[in-house]
Amino acid sequence: MDEGYETGEPDFKTMHRSKQWTSERIRKIMQKHSEKWLGVRLNISAWRHIAIGISRRYLRRRFVDEEEEVD
Repeated sequence: MDEGYETGEPDFKTMHRSKQWTSERIRKIMQKHSEKWLGVRLNISAWRHIAIGISRRYLRRRFVDEEEEVD
């Protein structure tokens, strides 16, 4: 188990000192919490698709450089 996760819940005070955020570690945490809160186990690929969809819907053109804007 990851350092700081002995009780099954993250210890936010020591999390920054624990080992690297590997894709395996992210996947496990993402699956655990998405199943708990959404009722569905998400993987990294699903998260990427969701993040892109959210950005397209709600953040469209918010991060365009002034130089790129052409009116």
